[in-house]
Amino acid sequence: DSVLLRFNSDIVASGIVATGTSLMLTPSDDQPENTYSVTAIAIDLAGNLSNASSALTVRIDTTAPNPPLAPDLLAADDTGFDDTDNYTKNPQPSFILTGLSSTLDSVEIYFSGYSQSRKNAVISYINTDTLQIDFTVQASTYSVTVVAIDSAGNVSSTSPALNNLIIDVTAPATPDRDR
Repeated sequence: DSVLLRFNSDIVASGIVATGTSLMLTPSDDQPENTYSVTAIAIDLAGNLSNASSALTVRIDTTAPNPPLAPDLLAADDTGFDDTDNYTKNPQPSFILTGLSSTLDSVEIYFSGYSQSRKNAVISYINTDTLQIDFTVQASTYSVTVVAIDSAGNVSSTSPALNNLIIDVTAPATPDRDR
């Protein structure tokens, strides 16, 4: 028997299978981005066709999402003298992320010189969202960047950086009243 693999109504691969064995079929050409209903049909030696298998919906997506805009420290976590100086005492700060796609993406957030990133944080279907990191960042000065990852695993280029984010968790020395 032979098996035909169909994407929508187009036959994209075929192969001969022995009774009781399995067959791996790969489309003969790269398929363009689209959503497909994938089915298989068996043909016996006499040319009789089976009914189509149950359909499997497959989406082919090879386009990376647009990069997000530079992250911004959430004003509530910006604990410096004003809420725009990017000083914080919070070692797990939150960021406002903008320039996200209207599809369900995830993000990775990176701190320069730091080996850990937040992986696969699910972001909603809106252009702007808030993300709190779930790991502790050491006190230092950082550049923070973000990449978006769509549901097909395509990764955007890196966002512009939020530069000079200062995390300072050390309280100042107690004033000496005699000086």
